[in-house]
Parts: sequence; C-alpha cells; structure tokens
Amino acid sequence: MIHRVSLLSLFSAAKQADERVRRFSALQMVIGFMGLILIVYGYYASTKLFDIESAGNLFINMIIILATTIGGTFLVFRFSVAFIMNTIRLKKKGHLSIQDVLALTPIMHRMKSNAKSLTLITVLTGVSLGVTTLSYIAYYSSEASAYSQVPGDFILLEEQGHSFLEKLEENNIAYDKIDYRLQGVTASVGQLMSKKQQDNPLYTMEGTIYTISLSDYQQSVPEAKLSGNEVILTNYGGYMAEMFPLEKDHDLVVSAGELEETFHVVDVHDKSVISGIVTAGGGGPIFVVTDDMFKSLTTQAALYPWHHQTTITLKSNEDIAAAEKLYIQSNAGIIMAVDDKGKTQQYTQSSYEGKRKDNIESLGLTIFTTAFLGLAFLMTTGSILYFKQMSEAEEERGSYTILRKIGFAEKDIMKGIYMKQAFNFGVPLVIGLLHSYFAVKSGWFLFGTELTAPLWIAMCCYIALYTIFAILSVGYYKKVVRESL
Repeated sequence: MIHRVSLLSLFSAAKQADERVRRFSALQMVIGFMGLILIVYGYYASTKLFDIESAGNLFINMIIILATTIGGTFLVFRFSVAFIMNTIRLKKKGHLSIQDVLALTPIMHRMKSNAKSLTLITVLTGVSLGVTTLSYIAYYSSEASAYSQVPGDFILLEEQGHSFLEKLEENNIAYDKIDYRLQGVTASVGQLMSKKQQDNPLYTMEGTIYTISLSDYQQSVPEAKLSGNEVILTNYGGYMAEMFPLEKDHDLVVSAGELEETFHVVDVHDKSVISGIVTAGGGGPIFVVTDDMFKSLTTQAALYPWHHQTTITLKSNEDIAAAEKLYIQSNAGIIMAVDDKGKTQQYTQSSYEGKRKDNIESLGLTIFTTAFLGLAFLMTTGSILYFKQMSEAEEERGSYTILRKIGFAEKDIMKGIYMKQAFNFGVPLVIGLLHSYFAVKSGWFLFGTELTAPLWIAMCCYIALYTIFAILSVGYYKKVVRESL
C-alpha cells in the first residue's frame, strides 16, 4: 500500500472524491475491531522482539510486527474511526448541534476515504520519530557509555603510569585514588539466567570473569557485606543486562586452573568499577568476593593477564584539561600486558573525557543526518495534513456562507472547526507517537543507557511542530469563514 502511494499524490486531496458512508455492516465493525487487535498484537510482539526465546526468528518477527502494525493502522482509519463517529452520531438520535455537523460528520466521511494517506502519514511519523529518538538516545547516553568503559577520570592498569601521578602532584592537581586487585576465574554467567533462558547458547559458554576483593569494593560501596562463598555481581549493565538479565540467589561454579569454587550470588549491581579493557567491553560482569576467597584465588594469578587497576578521580573539574595533557604526555594510557599464552600485548586506555568526546564525535554525523531526515519527514507529513485541510476548507466555503446567512456566528462555526482540527491532526500524531514509542522501547538498549529523557524530548518536539501546523490550519479556516459572508 505504501509502495503504491507517492507523497506528491497525497497533496491532491481536492481532486479525490470522498466516499459516502451509507451504513455500517457487522462485517465492517468486526474488521475495524480486528485493526485494533492487530495494532495491540504488534505492540506486544515488539516488547518480546529481543527475548532469548525468539532470537532465532528475529527477522521474521520484525516483518510480522511491521505487517500487523501497518495493516492494523489502515483498518483503524478505514473502519474503526468512521464507525466510532457514526455511533456517537446515532446516539444523539438526530439532535445534532452545529459543532456536531461541522466536526463529527466530516471526520466520519473523510477519515474513511483518506485511510491510505493517513496510514502513510502515521507510519512516516512513527518511523521518523523512532529514528530520531534512537540516535538521540545514543548521543544522550554518550557520558554513561564512556563511564562504563572508563569508570573514573583516569584508569591506570598493571601498576603502570606512575609518572602520570607524579606529574599530577607536581602541578598541584588534587585527586582521589582507589586501587583494585584483580583475579580472573573461568565461569559461565548463564548459570545465573532464569530457567526459561537456559536453552540459550550463552548458558554453557564459558569465559574469563574477573573478581575483586570485598575490602577493595568497599572503598566505593562502603555498605557492601559478604561472608563465606557469597559474592556480589557488579559492573553488569548496558544492552547485555537488558538482553540477558542475570538473577541473584543462584549458585555458580567457577574455576581457576585446578582450583574450583562454588559462588552464591547474593546481589546484582550495575555500578561500573572496572575498565572495559579488562571486562572485554563496557558492562561486563565482575564478581566481588570475600578477602579470604580472593586470597585463595590469587594462587592462580599467572593464568590471567590483569592483576591491578588504579582509578583516579580529580577533586576539581577545573583540572580536567590540564590533567588530560599530562595523561597524554606521560603515555599513561599505553598499557603492556602478558596474555595467557605468554605474549606481550599493547592496549590503549582512554581517559573518561577522551572517551566521552570520541563518542560524541562519532555520533555527530549520525545525529545531524537523522535529525535532518526526521525534520524532513515531519514537515512532509505536517504539510500534507495542512494542505488537505486547506482543500477541505475551500470545498466547505459554500456551507459556511449558508450557515452565516441563516444566523450562525463565527464563534459557533469555529467551535466545530476546532474539534475537527484537533481530531485530524491529533489522531495521526497520537497513533504515530504510539508506534514510535513501542518501536524504540523494543531495542533502545542497543543504542544507549537512557530512554525516558530522550524519548520525551523528541516527542515534545514533534507535538510542538504538529501543533504549529494545526494552528496554521485553524487560522486558514478562520479566514475562509470570515470571507464566506
């Protein structure tokens, strides 16, 4: 349907004959209700799109969601809206006010005849708003994303970068320092997944997960407490936590060389404490264990490349620029480490500010492109609705002349026009906002860590621009009504 309707054809509303509604059959009512059911199903399916159970049929599920949502939208405009308006009119038993004549009846007839164009406008609104919101989520989350990779102003690994600390002291730059001892273990975090997720390949996939001692963790989380084989899983966030949520109160078998232990996870935290280099990406899990357990695990320290991290946090933000220069000059971000095969590897550890700027720079072009396209689509859909209302106003000029001649005041006529414009602009906007909300909600975590604020900001912008078009449309109607006498 969308393929067959060009945007330019939607502007020629005045040349398209309106369909006259005689009466509604039971079949039409059922089809209209099916449209609502299809939309609701599409919304529900979108909330399950990235569930582990449906991960293998992702593309098929996306096609089904698009088909049901777009198809349901068309049926709603084609049958449901006109049926609801007709029901309201029938309940009045012929006692229609001037506002009803100018609002309900035109809405009922024109909504049905313009179903395809309104569906396309709604889908374009939803798509453009969804794309704009997702790109803004990535931009808005650039700081949180940087912090998950660099959980401090500066990170020093493997006790390297002491020259940087000396330069900070020489330049009287005050800072706080937290030292973390690291010890790797081999485990599968799939053991912490719920039972319904245990068919996922991750359940049996083993990897290296690092542990830190409770005493080190208490430097940033003083209230943390553990005993025996109890552990806290922390540092786990981002899209991994959304797609593969881990549960507490589970036992987890880990190994380090010939040593094997059973951890009991008592809590799951999302607080970032360890560099993304150590966790192989931001949001990777870290186990907090008791000091006795940590001491036992360190007997196998030679099997894993990372053993120490120092987190530097400046006491004054005014010192960030100067500290950045010192960090680069001292090459503190160049880390040399020996892997499990005995080979020396070089890693580059960015500062938090450097990582944040990199994120923003990498997203700059994306933000501009999506914002431009979103605005272009919004202006297109708003203009289509506006020019349609202009055409309808000219068609109804004669009716307004008659109403004015028989004694109806301008304000009486305008009340009905206000209702009609609120409906004509409001319904496509509301349905488009719902489409974009559920589309964004289904996979926003792949783009960033913040949903609410970017979503509301983008939606408010779209609502404001649609309101401007509605006000312009009302202004044109007011001009026509005044000139009709």
